[in-house]
Amino acid sequence: MIQLENVRRTYSRYGQTVTALECDALVIARGEYVAVVGPSGSGKSTLLSLLGGMLTPTSGRILLDDQSIYDQTIDVRAAIRRERMGFVFQTFNLIPYLTALENVQVPLGLNGVSPSDQWRLASEVLRRFGLGDRLNHKPSELSVGQQQRVALARTLVNDPQIILADEPTGNLDPASREVVLNAFDDCYAEGRTIITVTHDLTAAARAKRRLVLSDGRISDGSKSYTKAA
Repeated sequence: MIQLENVRRTYSRYGQTVTALECDALVIARGEYVAVVGPSGSGKSTLLSLLGGMLTPTSGRILLDDQSIYDQTIDVRAAIRRERMGFVFQTFNLIPYLTALENVQVPLGLNGVSPSDQWRLASEVLRRFGLGDRLNHKPSELSVGQQQRVALARTLVNDPQIILADEPTGNLDPASREVVLNAFDDCYAEGRTIITVTHDLTAAARAKRRLVLSDGRISDGSKSYTKAA
């Protein structure tokens, strides 16, 4: 379970304090599939970074299974991300000089998996996404849709409990978008928690719950999780 308690994130711009996100209370249960929608600049990526242990809140607490993430050391937070979370980005963040297989092996290596098991596990997940004939291709030799599938394979190969996705279908053709969304459906069926930030109405419709962000404030249907303006 993920909880936000009195979370506020601000930054300075031209000598003024700007509130990027403000949330009194929010709970995302284990195994939920949540889409976060809202206009550009509304705080969606800020929320995802806070949830992923990558952006310290100005005030308040973010808890994962009753453990306050930002009360932990940097090393412990890194271990939480590595062992329990998977990230999917619109820009893929593939290493350009590594093959598809080697890119997917990276998180396995960081978790101390043996080289033979790295090859086996990475090959299996890439074949799952229809890339069995692209194992030795570098990112520049793959289409945009294939690159996103490699990135998704890299995310799932460590069997994360929580998947955080930032515009995962933003640059994809319809066929590749469907591959990604089907994978999310499978992850949800397996009991994983999925939180995806998206402008894609088709992608948002696949989620089971929708959070709406506007000017850094979160609403969920008729229930508000934000302070009054």
